[in-house]
Amino acid sequence: MLSNLQAWTVVGIVGIIWLALSIVGTVNGGPAAILALSDTIPLLLIVASAFERWAWRWQRIHPLLVGMPVVLGTWEGELESLWEDPHTHKHPPINTVYLAIGQTLTTVSVRLLTDESASGQMAGTIAKQASGVRAISYTYENTPFLGLRKASPPHRGGAFLTIFGEPPNRIEGEYWTSRDSKGMLRMRRRVRTIAESFREAQALFDKDSPQTPAS
Repeated sequence: MLSNLQAWTVVGIVGIIWLALSIVGTVNGGPAAILALSDTIPLLLIVASAFERWAWRWQRIHPLLVGMPVVLGTWEGELESLWEDPHTHKHPPINTVYLAIGQTLTTVSVRLLTDESASGQMAGTIAKQASGVRAISYTYENTPFLGLRKASPPHRGGAFLTIFGEPPNRIEGEYWTSRDSKGMLRMRRRVRTIAESFREAQALFDKDSPQTPAS
């Protein structure tokens, strides 16, 4: 996947080429051809920006014209920690968690929302793997809620999550942290709204709330 800088570099190159063609057009059209053709460059940039932000999501052009899966929204699923309590030698119970994903054609932003903390992405991307499937890989910083920080201090980590289906219907993968812990994430349901908090995400998936199936 192109980075945001790379994408806009391509747009800039297209603009330069278009300007060059407009200059060449003066051979047939005279000086007025430059003005006529050059006036379209801002429009091209606006169209490119609109496609990058919104139009690329149109399902009819997936996956033939656009291979990037649309995972934008809030996903509900479970987190299974493989951390072992040194006293009981047991793993923590599996918890319901949410992934709040913001996305454009060339960028992705992931936040993990739990009942104890929220994780903010530091860097991330969606890339095609050798197997042909797409995966989200990102690093994050986790900040537990104030009353929990003594037992659970802030930390950093990373995750690698495979995207399944077209359109996507589930996201699964693993995470690891600087606290020497790791585990699995399995996301199954999605709504289009991007939640800002755990409670907001819970409300989005209440039985009485309208939902958009991930599939």
